[in-house]
Amino acid sequence: MIGMGMIMFFCTVLWLAARRQMANIYGLIRSVEFPFIWEYLPASANFKTEILQAGHKPSFATIYLHSTYIGMFFLAMIAVIMLLALIRLEKFGIKKHLDIKSPYGLSPDDVMTMYAEVEPSVQFFKDYPLLELSTTRGDGRQPMRAMEVIEAAGALKGLKEDFASGELPTLKVDEGAMRQWFVDRLGPENPFIDFEIPALETAPAVEAAIDKLPWTAVLILYPAIWKKHSFIVDSKDGFDLTVDLVDGFIADIWKDLNALKRREGDRLVLGFDDDDDRAIKNSLYLEGGSGKKKRRKPKKGAERQELITLGELLEDEGANLPCVKTATEGLKRILTRHLGRDTNEYPLREGSDGLIEYGPEAKQASEQAYMEATIKKLTLAAKTISSETLFAHQYLYGLVGASLEAVRKTGIMPALNFRWLRFYDKPFWYFVENLGMPSAFPENAGAYEHYAAERIAKIRLSVPYIETAINGLRIEAEKYLVDEEKSRIAEEYGSEAVRRRMTDLDIDGKLVEGLMGAASGGVGNSPLSADVAEAAANHLREVVHASNTGSDGAVEVDDGDVLVGDRGVDAPDQPTNETAEEAMMRDAKSGLGKFF
Repeated sequence: MIGMGMIMFFCTVLWLAARRQMANIYGLIRSVEFPFIWEYLPASANFKTEILQAGHKPSFATIYLHSTYIGMFFLAMIAVIMLLALIRLEKFGIKKHLDIKSPYGLSPDDVMTMYAEVEPSVQFFKDYPLLELSTTRGDGRQPMRAMEVIEAAGALKGLKEDFASGELPTLKVDEGAMRQWFVDRLGPENPFIDFEIPALETAPAVEAAIDKLPWTAVLILYPAIWKKHSFIVDSKDGFDLTVDLVDGFIADIWKDLNALKRREGDRLVLGFDDDDDRAIKNSLYLEGGSGKKKRRKPKKGAERQELITLGELLEDEGANLPCVKTATEGLKRILTRHLGRDTNEYPLREGSDGLIEYGPEAKQASEQAYMEATIKKLTLAAKTISSETLFAHQYLYGLVGASLEAVRKTGIMPALNFRWLRFYDKPFWYFVENLGMPSAFPENAGAYEHYAAERIAKIRLSVPYIETAINGLRIEAEKYLVDEEKSRIAEEYGSEAVRRRMTDLDIDGKLVEGLMGAASGGVGNSPLSADVAEAAANHLREVVHASNTGSDGAVEVDDGDVLVGDRGVDAPDQPTNETAEEAMMRDAKSGLGKFF
């Protein structure tokens, strides 16, 4: 403060002692600062060189008055800029998003609406009433439980309870049917395994293999391999830009899917819970809709078409999406970058953005040197991608899984980027979602085991390796065999599906007790005495022991391999809704005839 005061005091003394010279210096400085407005400010003429040289001497207050004008001018400019900023802030700012009027905060729909403006994947799920779908069945279901997988494969043969040993109930599973179900969910064969030599040696062969890939696999492989390839070849700036470009491509997939929704409108849905759900919703749609949501009216003269699911639409149009064409061409370009002799494109220089620029030939010595060094990196990238992914797995799921796990070593690429796949190819989606987890989903156990075996052995397995998945699935299902589940199996598959192994004590305690109860109520129109009931029980016990006694003295009741329902041999002709105890009582009563 003292220093500033001394400077102001010194300038004031100079202004008093040498006013004309100071005015000339002040005028020159201001004319340089404000060349366009200097002439138009009041009192500027007092500081012009030609006037001062003619003998003009400004008054003492002139310099302070002129400085005030300049200050007011800039104050006005600042005020205008602030006003414009406030207008833009009100129009484009986030204040309207931060003002929460509800005491409960923002609803999920409000949050999605805000986020959908910058994230196409959020817009995708905002366009569909996802919460209307069931999470246990139909197109919106979550991964199946172990028991559901066994039943879906048609592999459930029966349930056995062993009261003699006290062990947990066990399931009988058709291992052949279960194995085939798992094999069917490995995906098609990897087209790269047809190469005589496991290497990317010719561009036509590489392009032909890519053309055989399903379009869903191409949309995952392209960003994964692109990012991995850039990590090996490009500079840091080039890799950083590639990461942004990969994210942009994934956003383009969602944009193409959103375009389908805009075109089809309410006719396009994610799916249905079952056939009945589809029939009801389709009828409501054809009638013009019901409820609060207004549906689009068809164009004049056009008939309203039935509802269609996203999976059905993608079955017809998925391969023709713009993003699929981009991915196919991009994947071919990346996997043939090292084959300049076939593509006639060679790395010549690094662009200003960090990406490599390609051309037909090197014209300068610097380009030749850069080309030779970069070709080594391109060759290394091709070998790495070939050994880690393209030729390492027999089936498509393994190829895609290896690509995703390889790119995750370079950064983040979550499965959620491709969650649209859930509504088109569930087995493929659940495999992609399962990658990186410590254990497999039950329905994914076979594919996961085969994939893990190839990763551990570091060799492609041409025969499906499914050794422990079936037994593990059965053990997992047995953990949840509560009474309700056992009753459900008996009701749905018939009482012959549930077999029980009992001790003598079980028969004495349960069977005789049941017969004594029957004795008190009578059989038919004839009352039974306790002696007759006891004799009948002894007779039945002898028959059972004579035919089914095991080496440990325990009795096995119906211990044959009875297959469930229409998936096996015909079950015994008996009521299908009775419990095991009711069946035992019926057999006991039928054996009492010889006592009357």
